[in-house]
Amino acid sequence: MHLPVLQSTPGSQSSDDRLRLFLRTQLHWGQALGDETDLEVGTAIVNPDLSKHPDANFVIQAALADDQSPQRALREVEEHFSGRQSSCIQWLMNHGSPNDRVAPLVAHLLANGYEEHQMRVLHLVGAPSQIVEVGGLKIIPARASHRHLQQLAQIKAAESSRSDDALAMLLHLDDPNWDSLLALDGPDAVATVGVLSVGDIGRLDQVYVAPSHRRRGIGRTMIARALEICARSVFQQVMVMTWPDQQAITQLFAGVGFTVTGEIPICRRIGF
Repeated sequence: MHLPVLQSTPGSQSSDDRLRLFLRTQLHWGQALGDETDLEVGTAIVNPDLSKHPDANFVIQAALADDQSPQRALREVEEHFSGRQSSCIQWLMNHGSPNDRVAPLVAHLLANGYEEHQMRVLHLVGAPSQIVEVGGLKIIPARASHRHLQQLAQIKAAESSRSDDALAMLLHLDDPNWDSLLALDGPDAVATVGVLSVGDIGRLDQVYVAPSHRRRGIGRTMIARALEICARSVFQQVMVMTWPDQQAITQLFAGVGFTVTGEIPICRRIGF
């Protein structure tokens, strides 16, 4: 299938600019899952019903405020989350803050039950490569069949051994800025993908193919359909997030035309 031409990423955009833009999408992503509160050290998202889900319990744009010690910052966050019967699972650092506002906070978190990870951000450079779609699939809006999305969400949760993955996937349907698709193979839901719209940024997420249907090109087919959504929306930036150990998905996006723009440091509680 020939994809409509997406607008090229402006050449003046730096890697740091794109990472800051991506953090905006991450905040919006969390707003669909939990309640937002501005704290001195950053913005908190909390949902006690998803108390073990990192995307529903985190602090974003984290950096020490004036005269704020790392000890006070951690105490502020712990008190805020415990007061809502939850706990903070991860901290996303403020990419634009001076190092002396971030490095001491990271060091304190690492000494108090957290470990450091890197969130890898990719962006689409120009028009995507042409993708030949897999035949025999019926691709529909996810909102058209809650039953099928729930079926796929339960498969994903069972694979990850995290029951709250299913609820998190379903909660995004209530976000009017989230446009997701389902692929059906006969009576079964086999894949999903979605696009989050934040201003002129399109973020691809929830790219998932059921284990029994992988290595058939279904993932590429779903990405192609997601990029059609992006083309119709005339986004200036199209981004996606992976983790450094997800080589297969990173290569999949690279084959379509995405390139790594940088990494965002995250402190995640050990065990999550």
